[in-house]
Amino acid sequence: MPPSPPPLGLCRRQALLVEGSTGSVSPTPANGAGAVYGAVYGTEGSPDNYGHMTETTAVLFVVLCAGAGFVVAAVRRRNARKDLAARWERISQQREALRSQGFYLVQAVHVYQHARAGGSKAWVTWCDTGVRQDTWFGDWYAPQGAFILMKGRGGYGPHNRNPKVLYVNQVADWVPAQAPRAWQKHQDKLRKGK
Repeated sequence: MPPSPPPLGLCRRQALLVEGSTGSVSPTPANGAGAVYGAVYGTEGSPDNYGHMTETTAVLFVVLCAGAGFVVAAVRRRNARKDLAARWERISQQREALRSQGFYLVQAVHVYQHARAGGSKAWVTWCDTGVRQDTWFGDWYAPQGAFILMKGRGGYGPHNRNPKVLYVNQVADWVPAQAPRAWQKHQDKLRKGK
């Protein structure tokens, strides 16, 4: 007759040793006795099987952490998109409010030089007309692709002998190139009710 399993109250680290031929067992905290335990009761739940439970737990932990990381990244992307959408909304409102003061919206489509002392040379596209123009931002580094609400005047450009260079006097606000798309996605989600 096979021996009965140990009582539930025993610690898993305790090993059971077979005593004599009567099949009686006694719990002993002896190291390495897991082989005797496995020989008597099978390998399920034996000390030799602890590594598998730890590996499974570690894999589960890694999967849960990766899932949490993806959720956090998705929330951050959504918040960044909402922030960009709000910035585009703000610059659109400023564009209308400041038009009477000579401010216009342009996009820096190609920034080709940043001066060490400050300033940028760039090709911009006027958002109202689509016309491209060589531009000098005197005291401001223009980010590539940015939409810039600015005020300026035309003049001669000695660096390239262009008689129609735009000299920017003042930048009221700017948004990154991704802002209009973020605003559109945000509007689409609002329409869908998400």
